[in-house]
Amino acid sequence: MKKTIYTILFCLSSIIGFSQPENPKIESIEGKNFYVHVVQGGNTLYGLSKLYKVTPEKVIEFNPSASNGLQFGQVIYIPVDTNQTAIVPKIDTPAPAFHKVEKGDNLYNISKRYSVSMEDLVKLNAGSEKSISVGQELKLPSNAKGKAEEEISRIETQITFSDSVILYTVLPHETIYSISKRFMISVEEISAANDIKNNKIRKNDVIKIPVKKEKVTKVEIRKVEVIKQKNPDEELSFKTRGQYKIVYFLPFALDGGSDNLRGISTEFLMGAQLAMDSLEKMGLNATIQVIDASSDTAKFKEQLNSKEVKNCDLIFGPFHGQTVEIAADWAKINKVRLVSPLFSATKILEENPYIYNAVNSDITLIEGSAKYLAENKREDQIVLIKVDAKDNELYQAFRAKFLQSLPRGSKVKLLECSQSEMGNYIKKGGNTILVIPSRDKVFSTRFINNLDKVSSKAGSGTISVFATKDWANNDDIKGYYKNKFSLHFATPYDFNYSYDPTKKLLKKYRVKYNSDLSKYGTQGFDVSLYFLSDFLLHKTIPIGVMNKISMKSVGSGSGYENKTCFILKQVDYEMIQVGMINE
Repeated sequence: MKKTIYTILFCLSSIIGFSQPENPKIESIEGKNFYVHVVQGGNTLYGLSKLYKVTPEKVIEFNPSASNGLQFGQVIYIPVDTNQTAIVPKIDTPAPAFHKVEKGDNLYNISKRYSVSMEDLVKLNAGSEKSISVGQELKLPSNAKGKAEEEISRIETQITFSDSVILYTVLPHETIYSISKRFMISVEEISAANDIKNNKIRKNDVIKIPVKKEKVTKVEIRKVEVIKQKNPDEELSFKTRGQYKIVYFLPFALDGGSDNLRGISTEFLMGAQLAMDSLEKMGLNATIQVIDASSDTAKFKEQLNSKEVKNCDLIFGPFHGQTVEIAADWAKINKVRLVSPLFSATKILEENPYIYNAVNSDITLIEGSAKYLAENKREDQIVLIKVDAKDNELYQAFRAKFLQSLPRGSKVKLLECSQSEMGNYIKKGGNTILVIPSRDKVFSTRFINNLDKVSSKAGSGTISVFATKDWANNDDIKGYYKNKFSLHFATPYDFNYSYDPTKKLLKKYRVKYNSDLSKYGTQGFDVSLYFLSDFLLHKTIPIGVMNKISMKSVGSGSGYENKTCFILKQVDYEMIQVGMINE
């Protein structure tokens, strides 16, 4: 569990602007030449397109992740336009008779370095056409030209700068958010420069994109300092002791409240108790305190500061709402780890390394669907349906993750349209996948009804729907339609009675409680077994009965989220697993 975190500090001046490169690096990939550009501060997709005289779309074609914005230090491959002269340095000085192969060398870049053909190199160095190895000396042709190795290492890339305000024409389906990502400036800056209200823009609007004027100074390269930081996990790691104290905050609502929550809490605790039985056999010695989590925030705060919770080692729960946020704040102040077993909100993870979301957020799930489609369904026609504003975050997350997950150079297109237009995008005789990242029950029901009216356009082809997990419980959508359109969605877990692990746990559950196992009981078992064995026994059991838990920090100094999700598909009125995505 312990990790050592090192921070490398670089002191570099900020540089922003459009630049004209001299002597850029060129690589050949699958017979095509590319400029290799390392992103600097202030680089934009538009700026690179002007710099290398290619369209932004051409840059995105070979670098799909660039559509999400450029990151400092990111390597971008830009195709060399065959209609223009490549920017290659002219070197006329005599070259040495031999070249010693270094890491990263290949025949192509060696031939370019010395202005000779690859054929001539192969003639002088038998076997080099198959492979070359580091340290090998290659004989150079007599007509070779180039600077000596020591001099080449001192060639510098010169950059010129200019300030600009870009006039940009809005493309179909673009939003201020997507444009802000493309040009690496904030939505607020674009709105202010164009006096835009409510972030509304339309196709063919011409808007101003400001490029900030920055002071350009000589870059001073300082010695890299490697400073060993204090390890945050040292505070989080449990000290070995004879007995641990575990608290479960479960909303039984014994003083009056939701019967549904009471039932969920009871089933969860029953599953957790089965996990405790297994953990005890593994050597865990712990006292368990179960507290009826009050829905009244004032009373809940009193419960957190009670003697029952004092000096506890780990908290599971509560399940939902504001009480989770209150518990997360308390855990941070008191430096106590807290596992949220059913409720997932990224807000509680921000700058709080003591919080663990055992289930995925909606953003992570929709990104899981996007990655699954980009990796497995590239031959199908994939159409992203526009959703209401409240779900736009999911829409943008899917779009960005899908493009990022495509292989470099992929020609796969992500089509985007509204509900009213979707009939025009259904592929006759082929496979059409419609992605609807909406959690809204009314929107979802209306979409299915509209789809049924235009589905005949597919002819002998198929139509599949990828949606959110909320659709599974939308009873307004008839099971017939979920089956007809092969409903898919990403979910944090896969509960299925036909699986052997589920059958085994069901048998134990029936013996102990004379009752049938539910998904909440299974979640209580999986979550308790994973976190208690990991934290207290230092034994990782990632594969549970219906979970495959893979925790990952959402950012430096922040909490952790389970990044494994399952892709389920409705077949013959049952949900079956067709994929598993792990970030």
